[in-house]
Amino acid sequence: MADRRTFMDSHGFSLTELIVVMAIFMSVLIVTSTAFNTILTNSGQQMKSAETQIEGIVGLELFRSDLQHVGFGLPWGPATFITYSECTASAVNNVDPTSLNESSTTLPPCAVRGVDGDGSHGFNGSDYLVIRSTVSGLNSTAKKWTYMHYTSTGSSAKLRSPSDDLMNNERVIVVRTNFVSGSVSANKILVTSSGAFSTKASVSGGIITLPDYPTNSGFNPPSSTDTYLVYGVDPDTDLRMPFNRTDYFIDRDTTTLPKSCATKTGSLYKAVVNQNGGGLTRYPLLDCVADMQVVYSLDTGSGQIDLHDNASLTSLGSPPTAQAIRDQVRDIRIYILAQDGQKDNRFTYPNQKVPVGETFGGTLYGREFDLTTIGTNWSNYRWKVYTVVVQPKSLN
Repeated sequence: MADRRTFMDSHGFSLTELIVVMAIFMSVLIVTSTAFNTILTNSGQQMKSAETQIEGIVGLELFRSDLQHVGFGLPWGPATFITYSECTASAVNNVDPTSLNESSTTLPPCAVRGVDGDGSHGFNGSDYLVIRSTVSGLNSTAKKWTYMHYTSTGSSAKLRSPSDDLMNNERVIVVRTNFVSGSVSANKILVTSSGAFSTKASVSGGIITLPDYPTNSGFNPPSSTDTYLVYGVDPDTDLRMPFNRTDYFIDRDTTTLPKSCATKTGSLYKAVVNQNGGGLTRYPLLDCVADMQVVYSLDTGSGQIDLHDNASLTSLGSPPTAQAIRDQVRDIRIYILAQDGQKDNRFTYPNQKVPVGETFGGTLYGREFDLTTIGTNWSNYRWKVYTVVVQPKSLN
């Protein structure tokens, strides 16, 4: 009997017991896998959001820097007549970059120009912005400058410091700055003996000479109130324009745009006009962008901001003049609507329309963007409006 009981007690689990255990195990597995999937999804969303934030910080800081230096190194008027060429690129989303060219022989170049998207131009009707300055180029020469002071014996330009040194054959322009009672009255570009608006720098022993300008010993600021400023523009290309021009716009290139971007979004580009040929070299700054709006704050003579205007600056003329821009533009405001993170089917964005701009005096400057134009899944994305507000340092 003892052997029979031992045999019966060690026979194993019943089918019912196995089913119960398996059911418990499957329940735990399902709960665990669901939790893991949730963690994985949230982690992916957070990582993509962080990536977007980093892109925004890096790309928009470059944009901010260009905005702060609009007009840097630009002549306010020619000392003599000059001619130059700008962009030759084809249209970008119904905006013709050549329509924003300036090559007047009598008028100085505008520091900023633009096209208001108004629904028929620009990607998704977004704005198009042109910035002119010597420093907006991405080459190292564009960040260099030096000066010549008046002396009774003539002068050559001295290097400021090793980190800012111009080098042999870098292309430069020379601008004469005249000071009257402590204020700048004119920045006039100087031409060489042959009438060119630029030259190659010649550097020796810490001194820069400009051999293409009139007899070097006589190439000297004429009085103690004058300074010659020497601005680097390009390292090795003969200049087609006496500054660097950069265009900012949104465009969609499916070969480079991440697949995580929503339908009908694109990239914010900084596009540099090449001194050689006038084409545009593009550099993407921020992906998954739906809209960009440009708003100017103006002082029309009251001593304070009393007017706002769109990217075309239509209130200052068509086209606006360089003098009006210097006199009235007090700040430049950029509003960029972009996707934050990746698509999330569990998320619903609460608003169909997003203000891309700012309200002043009860009027929205910029526009209200309808997200339904992005595509049917617009609500499964998180959207963010980046705002960049800059007071240009080099207009006055």
